[in-house]
Amino acid sequence: MRQTFLQGTLILLVAGVVSRLLGFVPRIVLPRWIGAEGIGLYQMGYPAMLVLMTLLSGGLPLAVAKMTAEAQAGEDKRVFHYAMWMTMAFGGVLVLGAIALAPWIVATLFPDERVRPVFLMMCPIVLVIGIASIYRGYYQGKHDMMPTAVSQVVESVIRSVAILGLAMYLLPRGIEYAAAGAMAGVLCGEIAGLLILMNWRSQADPSPMKAVSSPQSEGVPAHAKMKADSSPQSEVVTEHAKMKADSSLAGRRATVSTLLKLSLPVTGSRLIGSFSHWLESLVIVRSLAVAGVSVGAATAQYGLLAGMVIPTLLMPGAITFSLAVSLVPALAEAAARGDHATIRKRMGQSIRVSLITGGPFAVVMFVLAEPLCRLLYANVEAAPMLQLMSVVSLFLYVQTPLQSALQALDRPMSALLNSLAGAIVKLTLIYYLITRLSLGITGAAIAISVYITFVTILHWRSVASITQLKFPLADLLKLTFGIGAMGITCHTAYQLTPFNELFRFLTSITSGTVVFFIIMLATKMLDRNDITRFFPSRR
Repeated sequence: MRQTFLQGTLILLVAGVVSRLLGFVPRIVLPRWIGAEGIGLYQMGYPAMLVLMTLLSGGLPLAVAKMTAEAQAGEDKRVFHYAMWMTMAFGGVLVLGAIALAPWIVATLFPDERVRPVFLMMCPIVLVIGIASIYRGYYQGKHDMMPTAVSQVVESVIRSVAILGLAMYLLPRGIEYAAAGAMAGVLCGEIAGLLILMNWRSQADPSPMKAVSSPQSEGVPAHAKMKADSSPQSEVVTEHAKMKADSSLAGRRATVSTLLKLSLPVTGSRLIGSFSHWLESLVIVRSLAVAGVSVGAATAQYGLLAGMVIPTLLMPGAITFSLAVSLVPALAEAAARGDHATIRKRMGQSIRVSLITGGPFAVVMFVLAEPLCRLLYANVEAAPMLQLMSVVSLFLYVQTPLQSALQALDRPMSALLNSLAGAIVKLTLIYYLITRLSLGITGAAIAISVYITFVTILHWRSVASITQLKFPLADLLKLTFGIGAMGITCHTAYQLTPFNELFRFLTSITSGTVVFFIIMLATKMLDRNDITRFFPSRR
């Protein structure tokens, strides 16, 4: 069922919030069971998985979404079929190669060889996610966000249960096997989500993965083949059929060429981000070792940053992801029509929603960092880093829709170059701050904060130059006023509220959020129309 831009965003937002809440359960419990060092091993495997995932399908789902949104009747299935076969063929080779080379990869590229079971367990995840991403890209292009939302929720339920169950089961064998069990739980969730998408597609089309016929026969009707054998005019019919086959072959080549043309620059951009994330984990642990920290302690410190601080910082990601997914087909269609007013309108909506929804999270992470970490992880060592990175969190929340806009507007090279520049700055700062200034893991947090801010500013400049989008200074001032008022309210309420810490924390958040949204409504940063647009009249 096709939805409007804001309806699609709402559907994905609800699913994303539910998924985040479910996904946060293992993130809270797992550190308590396997400790910061175990979380460090688990998180150390993730960047490598992101690199392989990006190689397989970094830009292909977006290309599928864009081409499906612009496709004529029937062409969308061709796009889906070719993208799927490309993913399955390349993915099979990539995963088998990674498994075969696992001993060398782990020994050469990872600072802690205990990550090997995690690496082996994550390899099949890459192929499952790659296949599922093509289904999601197809539905994204059809403006139908419901299959993605349902699969996302089911995936989160299965993943959360499986992560905890398998990690607990394997914990007696050692923290490295417990971390591998957690990764196996991720695989279980991804398989469940893929099965939902496949079932959804099969109900809409009984033969969704019907094999694409050979170049010699595609486009040749059965009756033409029969006539070619029996009719007196067989030579004429055969020539006609051959012309149709040649035309179909040209169409197939054009489809594959367009998929590659759209996906490769996006893949390159994302590959820079994911590869820099992998290098980030390696540089952090090795830099800590150079600074005199043992491998085990360095892995534990990395676990604090990557397993506690970053996931907390990314909590509003459900909102920015929803906006980014809905934004691609909406901008692609508007760009195809040359409708620059709609492009600016959609971009303005996305940025405003990202700021309004991300603002309260930023306040809570800054003002209540210590009780937040204590309640979630029973560990306050991560609180200073969380407080530090919360200052730039709004840049992070705006960055996702900005990057999606560049891809939807056929400017993936801009996103690639921006990401490359940011990655160079980040990795250089990580090494310098940890080894030269002896800031330890806090130096990595500073470097990542600079990276987030730098790349977001570059993305904004690129989008503004394309769309003539103006900087929302008035909105930023309103938001700053609302954030300041919420921060004062949260701090005051936390200090004055009696009873236990959980009650104080919840009271503080509730009172601060109420004040924030009252100010947003009073300053017209948010109005009733913003809510009613999600539910347009049926009259």
